[in-house]
Amino acid sequence: MRRTDFDCLHIIICFTIIVAHCLLVFCPQPHYHLKNSVLSPGLGLIDEFNRIWFLPLFFLLAGWSSLVSLRSRGIGHFLKERWRRILVPMIAGIALFCPPIKYVELLQGRDLRPSGLRFVEPTQLSFLEFVPRFWTHINQATWSHLWFLAYLFLISVLLLPLLTRLTRIGSLSKSAPLPAMFAYLPFLPLAILVVGLDGWWPFYPTLYRDWANFCYFGAYFLIGAGMAAYPPFELCVQREWPRLGVIGLTASMGMLFAIDTPLGRFLAALATWANCGAILGLARGFLQADGRIFKYLREATLPLYILHNVFVVVLGWYIVHLPLGILAKFCLLTTMTLVTTIAIYHFVLRRLPVLRFLFGMRPFQPATIPKTVEPSGGLPTATESSQPANLRQPISR
Repeated sequence: MRRTDFDCLHIIICFTIIVAHCLLVFCPQPHYHLKNSVLSPGLGLIDEFNRIWFLPLFFLLAGWSSLVSLRSRGIGHFLKERWRRILVPMIAGIALFCPPIKYVELLQGRDLRPSGLRFVEPTQLSFLEFVPRFWTHINQATWSHLWFLAYLFLISVLLLPLLTRLTRIGSLSKSAPLPAMFAYLPFLPLAILVVGLDGWWPFYPTLYRDWANFCYFGAYFLIGAGMAAYPPFELCVQREWPRLGVIGLTASMGMLFAIDTPLGRFLAALATWANCGAILGLARGFLQADGRIFKYLREATLPLYILHNVFVVVLGWYIVHLPLGILAKFCLLTTMTLVTTIAIYHFVLRRLPVLRFLFGMRPFQPATIPKTVEPSGGLPTATESSQPANLRQPISR
């Protein structure tokens, strides 16, 4: 039986990321490929608030599903799935979409390198002249938003020995419920990690200069795996969702006034964990979906994630030059990006077998009754439930 609450979260996160990348065109956060001439601090605060919950939750769900997959199918199948569902789409996305993203970036006189942002003279090259440089000059390359797939692959492989140990834990579904205090325990190691390593800010995922955030996301991956290994812990967190929600919102507001400070990092750790726990509880209680649209979106999440950013940047290049206000430009860019991305996915990508493979989707298959746990065709974090039916009931509210 599927964990439809997790599938719903994957869909929500996917569309939140699309909107978040449209926001980046208009907010002061510097590390993005394209910027409007006038920026909005208010939209910047919205972007910071979004990042509090969806990135850590992404990795938590990935850890949960990775343990379920490893437990049900073994190491060999797990590694094969990591290659097919993460590495192949990442390489395909870089090859197909990152050259135009980098070209528009240079057209605006921006140059995001591993060392950070620098401003340069706008390129005078045509796109066809630029493409060979993308592949022959390492400082011209970018992986753009596909950093997430690189981080996820490395984290899941590096933590494989720990995941394997967790799979050896026997069925603990009938264990006594945990006291409420256990729902708050992860905050302390997370706070030590993000404050001690100066994580969270600046957020520029280049991997080799971003070990603080890499370790932080790895910690969430392990927490998710721990929830899959020991279901009473997940239920303990979900039961505390009202209090976690209040703590998360309060810490989030405080964090926004202490950006890039030790206090801000402490509050960021508190806000991310509390918000993730509250969202998991809300999802268990309220996000139970089914039907054709839900199944369609569930399969579409990974392709939409890979596709969308090239349209944000290319369409954004034309929209930022229009004589419109910031809000009008943002709404126009978001609408056009969503429509274009979904249209390309629906009419082209999902219909061609080679593209389905390149974007991490399964081949078309006749409907069958599943006999084993199978992850969905969506983002690599989607999976099925390994929990007995009594643990899949909505939590008390």
